[in-house]
Amino acid sequence: MSRQGFPPYSRGEIEDDPIAALKAEASGFSFCGTTSFKNCYIDLALYDGDRSLDIIKTVLRKHRVPKQTNIHFFTSEHAEEVISR
Repeated sequence: MSRQGFPPYSRGEIEDDPIAALKAEASGFSFCGTTSFKNCYIDLALYDGDRSLDIIKTVLRKHRVPKQTNIHFFTSEHAEEVISR
């Protein structure tokens, strides 16, 4: 049963499912992550650029994460780029 106002998934699923999807497609891996009451942070190394991003976005949409969910990049060439789910 979900709490009122909260989606019917666990934070563990939000962390585990993207990682499993990337692993299944040999498209990336997680090297760090943490969750709080309101946020989930997962540090990922992506192998296939846009293909890896599509995998992540598909999983996030499956879990109906909020539309304001963002993907931030930490490489020098994409450091200023932010993608919404």
